[in-house]
Amino acid sequence: MASLDSLRFTAALLTKPAPTGLAAETTLQHFVIVTYWVDPSRLRAHLHPRFEPDCVDSDGAAPRALVSVVTFLDRDFRFVVCPWFKSSFGQTNSGEPPRELAGFSNLEAGLVLLTQPTRGFFFRQDGALSSYSIWHDRLRPTVGKVNGAQYRLLQQLDLIPEGDCRNVHSVLIQRSVDFTIYLPPVKIGGHEVQPGDMGNNVSREHG
Repeated sequence: MASLDSLRFTAALLTKPAPTGLAAETTLQHFVIVTYWVDPSRLRAHLHPRFEPDCVDSDGAAPRALVSVVTFLDRDFRFVVCPWFKSSFGQTNSGEPPRELAGFSNLEAGLVLLTQPTRGFFFRQDGALSSYSIWHDRLRPTVGKVNGAQYRLLQQLDLIPEGDCRNVHSVLIQRSVDFTIYLPPVKIGGHEVQPGDMGNNVSREHG
């Protein structure tokens, strides 16, 4: 836990890389991060071998992994090279700022882990491991509550039971946030797997 608890909003993490030709910018509204406690062995089965789930413990329970689902309303998706092109794609009342996050000895470390990942990984249709990067300024989220939710992908991956809200770790809400997505994704050489071996889920690391 020492390595996770040492996470901070550093200058490097909060400095925006210069957008390049195919970078896209968008404003995400009603941005919600719902995070679940999950069995790390079940999550590990869906990850590339280069990744190991980050685990935290709380209330004396065995260490568990965290998986987040993000929902939002996308407004004015635009490419940096042609900002006049805009497209819109199709939730939230917010409360108080979080004062603590279960499993973390300090709030800042938990917020860095849950809200500030800047690099994502995924499997292409040909099975190749690929990566993409995003950036947004530091979020100032408030706390929400889940009354009911259905995330079929998490159920299909056997990470959470259908409709089960008992294992919700946290709900963080940001009314609006500006995102930059650095495109195109890049293929990571030498890491090829067969399509379907581990699913098409995304794993993240901090840049």
